[in-house]
Amino acid sequence: MRKLLFIALLFLPSTAFASTIPWGHSLKQAEAEARRTHKLVMVDFYTSWCQYCKLLDANVYSNPQMIQKARQVVPVKLDAEHGGEAAAMHYQVQGFPTVLFLDSSGSPFGRITGYVDAPQFMQIMQHSLTSYHTLPLLQQRLRQHPSDTSTAARLVNIYAMQGNSTQALTALHSLLHADPHNHSGKVCSACFEMGRLYAQHNQFAKARPVFVRALQAAALPNDKLLAHMLIAICDASLHQKQAALSQLHTGIAMQNVNPGLHQQAEALQQQISRL
Repeated sequence: MRKLLFIALLFLPSTAFASTIPWGHSLKQAEAEARRTHKLVMVDFYTSWCQYCKLLDANVYSNPQMIQKARQVVPVKLDAEHGGEAAAMHYQVQGFPTVLFLDSSGSPFGRITGYVDAPQFMQIMQHSLTSYHTLPLLQQRLRQHPSDTSTAARLVNIYAMQGNSTQALTALHSLLHADPHNHSGKVCSACFEMGRLYAQHNQFAKARPVFVRALQAAALPNDKLLAHMLIAICDASLHQKQAALSQLHTGIAMQNVNPGLHQQAEALQQQISRL
């Protein structure tokens, strides 16, 4: 029996014994490897002074399940202050750690900002992997079934993550055409995704009507308040202070909302009042 076990061990791949994630340090090389292997690149942006980056190393990347799962991606670490500045700026990294899941052309399929524990990290990672592998099928399905609300909503999410406003808007239009009254319950979240994409690029005039559509579709008090807040941010950015305050006044008066979200709305109201 021992001899059989020994022989079996000899034929196990060396990666079966991996005790750490094999990090690279070149995004260009990682993208080349991703093209060759048809994998996503997992990019960890860190700094030498970031304590949560160290916690991610100690508690998440050392997790045996995480080490095993990392075999599905091409892992690379970039110091955002020494060598990784250009990439960090390109992907608008504003806090650390930030982990991105990119395809070989650099398009994002997932993002983790700040510290999360291993189960949550792997959940987001799996969602990114699923989005990457199913994107061609989703694109084909929407072409064949334009009224498929689930597919349209999923594509809005993926395209918004990639920063592809043209494709995201096309998918959103398909969703709104197929489900103008939000029977699927997917319109509100899809509009949030589209509006945030516009807002990230300071296109507040485009973002505002999308957030208004989200408000119209919202069924939950929290979603309604969030929509009022996002509309208010657009109004304030467009120098419409009173319109912004009116949105917040309506939202803050709502009942049965999350206390934390309510506090954020009040803080936003104070901030805009001082403009």
